[in-house]
Amino acid sequence: MASYLTSINITRILPYLHAIITLIVITSVLIVRGTKTSPTPVAVDQSQLNEIIDGIPAVQCKGYEYLLMHAARVNETALERAGVVIPYDKLTRSPGNFRGQPITIQGLLWRLYELPTNDTVDFKHLYEAWIVSDEEQFYRVVCSQLPANLQLGDKLRNVHVTGYFFGIEGHESWYDIGIDSIFAPTLLSRRIVVKGEATLPPNIRVNLTLPLPKKEVDVVLPDIKVGLESDKSGKLTRLTLGGNNLGNDDAAFARLNAEILMIIGRPGNPLTKDIGVMIDVDFECDYKFVAKAVASCAGGRDPETNAQIQYIKNIKFWVPRDPKE
Repeated sequence: MASYLTSINITRILPYLHAIITLIVITSVLIVRGTKTSPTPVAVDQSQLNEIIDGIPAVQCKGYEYLLMHAARVNETALERAGVVIPYDKLTRSPGNFRGQPITIQGLLWRLYELPTNDTVDFKHLYEAWIVSDEEQFYRVVCSQLPANLQLGDKLRNVHVTGYFFGIEGHESWYDIGIDSIFAPTLLSRRIVVKGEATLPPNIRVNLTLPLPKKEVDVVLPDIKVGLESDKSGKLTRLTLGGNNLGNDDAAFARLNAEILMIIGRPGNPLTKDIGVMIDVDFECDYKFVAKAVASCAGGRDPETNAQIQYIKNIKFWVPRDPKE
């Protein structure tokens, strides 16, 4: 009698068990779908790039690692679709207008290195590629992956890259090709796409012994932007360099002087003749602060001889702002 009742009870509850199990499975699927990580958008958070300064190495700028990580996470197909071709002259004249925008270049792979990753712990490997574009201009590309058909040391390959435009960087010591230093646009990407072996146009001389044509390094450099903000009484409230707040005390001008030296690389660098400083000053700002800013950009003291040395000669002023009401 007991076994009979047990069999009846099990038979009656089986449909309910089936319904409960089905409900659990459906709920689990919905939860998984609802919590699935959303794809990384192509557009970047521009607020992460506000403190990037053109002319200095990318690793010294806030925003470098953020943009590298974003490039590594974004869907490559989506990034490729969003990439646009920007003329080199337009890109180098107004780098701030294109910062963080997907840019596409194609050209000749000239050099390929592996970069140290001590300061960028989120990557096992980082690679630096130098590409001579179809416009016969240098671009620097930093990527976190290499395709199977590209190896370290490869060169003279036709390549295609879509990456995020970081800014203009200054580089020195290219003695093996007869170049003291160079300023070049930098793109941050996930990988480089190889389009085949290169067939060099007759007007490009690229190898390990011949120097590149001089036009390769004739870059129009953007002005270094320095800002002085003040209150109505003329007291300095903020000294800025490329949007980066340096403070409003004497130490702020020392920071400005140090940053300018970092940008030019070294006093007497021949490229400084092409570098200009644009100073934007509030109408009420006391002239003594303006004079300090000019002096901080113009030069400094030799630490050994204490002699005055020149950093930048070309210093200009933005159109004066209207007085504060």
